[in-house]
Amino acid sequence: MKISLVGTYASAEAVGLRFISSLLKSKGHDVQLILMTAKRNKKAATTYPQTIIDQFIPLVRDSQLIGLSLMTNTYYHARELTLAIKNAGITAPVVWGGVHPTVAPDTCIDHTDIVCIGEGEGPMVDLAHAVETNQDYTHIPNLWVKTPTGLVKNDVRPLLEDLDQLPFPDYDLQAGHYVVHKDKIVPATPKNMRNTLIRYRLLTTRGCPYACAFCCNSSWIKIYRGKGPWVRKRSIENVIAELESIKNRFPSVNSMTISDDTFFVRDEKEFEKFAELYKSKIGWPFEINTHPATINEQKIKILQACGCSIVKMGIQSGSQKTNYEIFNRRVPNQTVVQAMGTLNQFSSIQKEYHYIVNNPFEPESQFTETLHFAAEHHADNSKFLIFPLALFPGSQLHQRAAEEGIISPNQTEIFERVFAGKAKRRFDKLGYNTMLLQAVVNLRTKKIPSKLLHGFIDFMLATPVRFCLDTKPFKLAIVGIYLFGRSINKTLYQLFVRPFRKKQPRYA
Repeated sequence: MKISLVGTYASAEAVGLRFISSLLKSKGHDVQLILMTAKRNKKAATTYPQTIIDQFIPLVRDSQLIGLSLMTNTYYHARELTLAIKNAGITAPVVWGGVHPTVAPDTCIDHTDIVCIGEGEGPMVDLAHAVETNQDYTHIPNLWVKTPTGLVKNDVRPLLEDLDQLPFPDYDLQAGHYVVHKDKIVPATPKNMRNTLIRYRLLTTRGCPYACAFCCNSSWIKIYRGKGPWVRKRSIENVIAELESIKNRFPSVNSMTISDDTFFVRDEKEFEKFAELYKSKIGWPFEINTHPATINEQKIKILQACGCSIVKMGIQSGSQKTNYEIFNRRVPNQTVVQAMGTLNQFSSIQKEYHYIVNNPFEPESQFTETLHFAAEHHADNSKFLIFPLALFPGSQLHQRAAEEGIISPNQTEIFERVFAGKAKRRFDKLGYNTMLLQAVVNLRTKKIPSKLLHGFIDFMLATPVRFCLDTKPFKLAIVGIYLFGRSINKTLYQLFVRPFRKKQPRYA
């Protein structure tokens, strides 16, 4: 049976969709992957121009089942594609799956035939079999199904505990893989998949042991309560076998990202086995995410020895009260500081720390603690990213914001925006404090002493200074100076620094 799986993301990685594709192929189905790698243009009425839709419809017209994978910020992408499918007279059932349909299925079911809640491999295999054999699929676990008599909501099935049972993600580019490239849907190749087959994305675990209030993981834990262990790990041998397969097939890959919520749930023995096999068989530089409560010196030492080049860690807030009472992130500041100190012992590893700002629940006094935390503890060789708080459906903070009237039930901004990149530099949206945090950390990375930075913070937050800066002319002036400074800095770097730097491997 022919099945079309459609990714709605800007990236061609779509790891979850690739796992499902491989499993469906192992059951004898003819599967094509269509990765609609387009970014939403807020100035346009639609995400995809009609020329793209006109190429998309013939690809899916003879499919007997069509699956779309989406996140909250690709919700409108999925709606557009599904509407185009229906308007073209295609009668194959359309199923939506992914993070957003799992945590907010009620926002999805009006626009599609079926919603898949939770992990999709088992439900999609059962659904494909039912469609192929013309059997009733309204009672398949994990599925919400629209019927002539109403909506059928099924509970989720038990979690798959042995992840090694799954085939590797589908990268068989010769068998019906497509991407959007230069406004055309074309067969996928390593060259037109952007960085997907330059820096390989690997998942070695499923589930996160933490329930941070800004993350939808707490909703997944609730959905699967009583259905088996939430955190599951692939064997090290299985992980290395996947990487060997990619290395043998795609010489373009020269680095890797371990995208687990936290790879560090593994113990030292697993780290040692991974390091031994990875160093001897793979050898790419790689980056990894971690949580401050899971870091220890021995684990970092092992990873450094086998090629770890970047460690990313969420600090989120320098206020312990904000982390505890707002983010439900019960990690003492002392633990965070110790984790940063441990990482600072390893000079060959790039450190990247993440902060969350624009928090409507946080008093300014607690954000001030974040400013002083950054001034005191950021090392001069570390990087940082600042993210505005996104109230994603399914998160505890989204529910709280709705209850407190901060967002309205019909809020649409969350479906339209990607909360990254240039958004963090928009003074009118994120405010004075956010730019001050960026200035503090930038100055710290330039080796400005902490004592001077504490004084700088106190001066910038003094009432007379704030009074002046809160007036519109000063706001506009600050934004202009900031953006002009960034432009000059970038230009000088491109002209006088970059040409003389030692060329590094290309990372995504």
